[in-house]
Amino acid sequence: MVPLTRLFSSTLGRKYLMGASGMALVLFLVVHLLGNLTLYAPNGDLINTYAARLQGLGIGLVALEVGLAL
Repeated sequence: MVPLTRLFSSTLGRKYLMGASGMALVLFLVVHLLGNLTLYAPNGDLINTYAARLQGLGIGLVALEVGLAL
């Protein structure tokens, strides 16, 4: 555990952490955009399938929400 603390206390480690969090936010935005674009599909079942898959994540969805909040 000490090497991780030492890594993230250095300037390079903080840059790695910032880059990883930025990539996570970009990934979230792309997935969110693609999910919302299903509203414009000619068939209304696509948005319902998207919503059902999100609800099917269960506790994983809560973990993703907490991770996004952090």
